[in-house]
Amino acid sequence: MLKVRGISFNKSLLLLISCFFIINTNIVGNFSYLDVFLIIYVIKHVISVKHFSLKRRTVKIITVLNIFLLLAFAFVPFANQKTESFLYLFQMVLAFNFIPIFLDIIQKQQLFDYFLKTVFKMIIIVGVLYITYAILHFSYGKGKWLFFTLRGNHRMVWGDGFVANDLAQYLVLAFLLSESFISKRSNVLRVNLLLSIVFLLTLSKTVLLVIILYFLFRFTKKTILFGLFLVFIVLLLNINFISDVNSDTKNTRVSRLFKLNADGSADKGRLKVYIEVIRTLPSFITTPLYGQRENVKFKTNSKKSPHFMSSVHNIILSILVNFGLIPLLFIVSVFFIVFFYLISKGSFYNLSTVLTFLFLLMVILFLNAFMLSRSLIMPSFIIIYMLKSNNIKYDNKYIIENK
Repeated sequence: MLKVRGISFNKSLLLLISCFFIINTNIVGNFSYLDVFLIIYVIKHVISVKHFSLKRRTVKIITVLNIFLLLAFAFVPFANQKTESFLYLFQMVLAFNFIPIFLDIIQKQQLFDYFLKTVFKMIIIVGVLYITYAILHFSYGKGKWLFFTLRGNHRMVWGDGFVANDLAQYLVLAFLLSESFISKRSNVLRVNLLLSIVFLLTLSKTVLLVIILYFLFRFTKKTILFGLFLVFIVLLLNINFISDVNSDTKNTRVSRLFKLNADGSADKGRLKVYIEVIRTLPSFITTPLYGQRENVKFKTNSKKSPHFMSSVHNIILSILVNFGLIPLLFIVSVFFIVFFYLISKGSFYNLSTVLTFLFLLMVILFLNAFMLSRSLIMPSFIIIYMLKSNNIKYDNKYIIENK
């Protein structure tokens, strides 16, 4: 009876974690309800078992990530804003330790699939509500409803602190979950088309690129159907309307989606920001910014540039800017060494699926800002754990023969 109650309580906590994972709700600053329930779940498990242990894989992941953080911590004493810089890194300590430990625990408890299914259901529910919000917005100019809101140029998002591009990793996760839990491939196609409609309403070019690449990789013969679907969405987004919210941005939705030089911040293109970061690269060897503009110690023509926080629209360069060159070289080197080692050992049951979804994550890495919130870091961890746990129902033969 006690065991049954324990499982029921764990499932209730997992439901809460799923809700606040998809709908990030901050309590103070970046500290969210997701953080609270992750900590509760981990601590509850630790004190309820006689001998707490982690899988070797999780121990290795945590070790590498903490070495990365230790290398970043080394230069905090030289920062202008020491306390703020420490708090910035502490948020990463929270993410890099509690998320993998949590995923390890629920795998041991055989609740991993339950959690994934709950997350998938939450994404579908939020998607339905999102479409409702879009109808309210397009019809009545509504700027905020429930946990949905606008972020300029009629870009609709959800969750505290999220911007449109941040939601791209949720879409990749949703694609993977649909392939895991929907048996018929035709149904996978239908569900993922509907999810694509939902996420395109963010007007994120990152989301658009992820959608195109995913369908080309996974449903090659459906390219014509996908093209017609994309044309339909473009026409839908271009419907003329007058809104009480951002009324001066009428007819900018499609232009916002397809303008390559628009990044939503003072008309500065991403390429210009990338070039500036690379130009000042030597300075980041000993003076990482830790998300604090006040930590800039070198000469620059644009100290007010958004990339001098944690918002370089490239996570690789964001790591360079905010953590330093040495930690970046360490984590990239470890990633490629481990990845090619696993491939050489044939560790992946379905290599084509692994490569597809890792590539989509890489696209997000190169186009999005750094994800400081645990809600935005968690999708990547879940995807990696899913790919390694052989949770995908399609095998290589099925995919090749049905393309």
